[in-house]
Amino acid sequence: MRCLTRFLTLLIALSFIAGCGGGGGGSSSGGGNTTTLTITGISPAFVYPGDTVTVAGTSLSSVTGVRVGTLDVGFTLVSETRLTFVVPDAAVSGTVTLLSGTASFPAPTALTVLGVPQVTAVTPASARPGDSLTLAGVNLANVSRVIVGGVSVIPTSRSGTEVVVVVPTGASNGTLALLMTNGSTRTVTQTFNLLPAVITVTSISPNSGPQGTVIRLTGTALDSATGATIGGVAASILAQTSTTLDLAAPNASGAIVLSISGGQSFNVGSFTLTTGTAPVVSISQVDVAQAMSQPSGGTRQLLVPGKAALLRAYVTANQAIASPAVTATISGCAALPSVTLSGPSSLPTTTPALDNLAGTFSAQIPASCVKTGLSVQITVANTAPVNSGATRTATPAVGKATNLKVLLVPLVTNGSTGTVPDTETVRRMFARAYPVDAANIQVTVRTPYTLTTTVVSGSAGGSWSSALAEVNALRNLEGNGKHYVGLVPSPGFSGGTSGLAYQNDPASGGSGFMSAIVLDAVALSPSHGFSANASLDTITHEVGHNMTLGHAPCGNPPDADTSFPYSGGGLGPYPVHEFDSDRNGTTGPETVYFPGASIAHDVMGYCDGEWFSDYYYAQVQTYMQTFAYPAVTPFAAPVEMLDFYGEIRDGKVRLQPPGARMSDQPYAGGGSHTLRVTTSANAVVDVPFAPIKVADEAGDVKHFHVFLKNPGEIAKVEVLSGTRSLPVTLDAPPVAAASVAGTTATTSAAQVSWSESGGKLTLTWDAARYPVLRVRHLGAEATVLALRLTGGSASLPLDNLPAGGQWEFSLSGGLNAKSVTVAR
Repeated sequence: MRCLTRFLTLLIALSFIAGCGGGGGGSSSGGGNTTTLTITGISPAFVYPGDTVTVAGTSLSSVTGVRVGTLDVGFTLVSETRLTFVVPDAAVSGTVTLLSGTASFPAPTALTVLGVPQVTAVTPASARPGDSLTLAGVNLANVSRVIVGGVSVIPTSRSGTEVVVVVPTGASNGTLALLMTNGSTRTVTQTFNLLPAVITVTSISPNSGPQGTVIRLTGTALDSATGATIGGVAASILAQTSTTLDLAAPNASGAIVLSISGGQSFNVGSFTLTTGTAPVVSISQVDVAQAMSQPSGGTRQLLVPGKAALLRAYVTANQAIASPAVTATISGCAALPSVTLSGPSSLPTTTPALDNLAGTFSAQIPASCVKTGLSVQITVANTAPVNSGATRTATPAVGKATNLKVLLVPLVTNGSTGTVPDTETVRRMFARAYPVDAANIQVTVRTPYTLTTTVVSGSAGGSWSSALAEVNALRNLEGNGKHYVGLVPSPGFSGGTSGLAYQNDPASGGSGFMSAIVLDAVALSPSHGFSANASLDTITHEVGHNMTLGHAPCGNPPDADTSFPYSGGGLGPYPVHEFDSDRNGTTGPETVYFPGASIAHDVMGYCDGEWFSDYYYAQVQTYMQTFAYPAVTPFAAPVEMLDFYGEIRDGKVRLQPPGARMSDQPYAGGGSHTLRVTTSANAVVDVPFAPIKVADEAGDVKHFHVFLKNPGEIAKVEVLSGTRSLPVTLDAPPVAAASVAGTTATTSAAQVSWSESGGKLTLTWDAARYPVLRVRHLGAEATVLALRLTGGSASLPLDNLPAGGQWEFSLSGGLNAKSVTVAR
């Protein structure tokens, strides 16, 4: 894999807001079509010719054609929000585009068409259960399973030209089929001759013992046994492989007889029943797992209320016996007051490993039962077989409820638009890694936003920092309280910076600034040499910075957390836990495991991690449980506020042109620096603030954002560090002598001419007097169309903008700005 240096951070105590600019971009092309048709996703994204693809969106009845790359394909309209098409043999990877009249609407995710898998030979021609079978052909690398005689089998090896499987016990015939990684099935025309199994037993241990003793048979073809008796009495099969078979001794002595399908039986030896002391059983540990399998009483992971959890009991015995019933009583759980735990068929004599889910007894605690006061009593029955019995009570710690609202912002730069990932996949990713229940996670997509900044691929320079500042300005001005994640397009990316975020200070009392930018899934795709989950990992990492996390010491980050407790940025002592799906939404069994060496690192390092360590998970949970906006007393009525954005580099200040808006929320800042505003009437207004360090920038670089009630015409702006005044430069176009300040709203309104037509907002204004224009739509939610328009005229797309509401124009000139609000 190529080196991916992806996680530069902006360390902050309150906020950083730097240079503004740009406006929203559109997603359709064509002359004058104002249809509301949108595409929200395609599924699956990886297909073979002949597979069916579903396109989700809105107003799909207006679709007149579907195109894959440059190939037109037929389609079936299912509903206003869904249509399907079959991938033709001639299709190649590319963008799925919906056509509606003269307009075209590209899907946010590219469609990857894979080569058709074909099997040309199967060897050997005849095989028994347990024998290896080789399927030769082409395009076989994406075979996930082979169905042999009706039984699904995971290959023992796989390449593009060969798949090897072991003929399973239970195969009913010699037919074959391929199950692909995208879930589709391919029939194999070749077959093999299935031969019957022949059982042999080379050892029996022990050959005597009390009822319930676990008897292990060793031999060959033992996985073909379908039943067993001892002295004519049925003996339960506890576990079996091709070479071992475990039986539970019944209350009988005599010959051990194994039977297979078809009625054939094998007399393989004998067992003698004895009497003795009842085995002693114990419960050595109880785990309750959500993100990780942590012992009850552990402090790093508090259970998230309302999120289902896995209960695990480590039950052992002083001798090998068949497993008795293990049950749990859950206090205050109306949904499931008592449950029988599933587990191994025989009790282990040593404590199972932490990642051995099958070696422990487990059950799911329903989400409604995970709440404060949770208590679980585990009981091991002292019968069937006879044993000492055991009980243990666990009282896991339960935290506070959390929630997460994420807005994905496709960014437009360098002529490209960031690709939007499947929102359900992103939601599952957050539910998997973060201390929050999936039901309390909302992931939505914003209309594409065109950056003023031209983002340089792989560079950590000011372009990334400025792009993040623009996304954060969107969040502040749109005021919807969501986490903003900007998606940066870079189709030719091969390494370097892939994400940037604010790192909130734990001391900020739970308030913070939740914005990040990341390269999109196309830039971080496997076709560019990155892992399948690189894009999701980057989002996990950058949002982790928003939640106060620093860098784990893996991959040599320049500012590694010196308090991180695990060498090499490891995950810690507990295995991770997944319920019923992986991070890409594929259904699978519940698992508990230690990740492999290549990803066994905290995702906050510069290595290929996917999970938080328990150390960082606890910090994220603390932050999410306390996150709140600063407590401020609003004004009695909205007043005009001025926004000042700036940068302090090596002791020198560069100010962006101010913006004006109406708000009832005063500034809630404080810190070591002061923005001092002097009016033409010699009134002085001081606003304290804390500048934000920009990590990994050359030199000493900090950013800030301050807003204050418009004090009237401003003559001078100063920035003080303590009592020392810093040199200030205004980074803005020149302004005519006439001042914006003092102009009435009526007069200002005349300075902006606007009209709506063909799905666009057309604007003209007096750029000599007001060089910079900012445009917001005020509706149920605020939407920024442009942050920094210049030149006196502009045309902005109105894609997905709701009807009605108001336009807010911020006219900026020199050190002053004025807001104008008009009804649409």
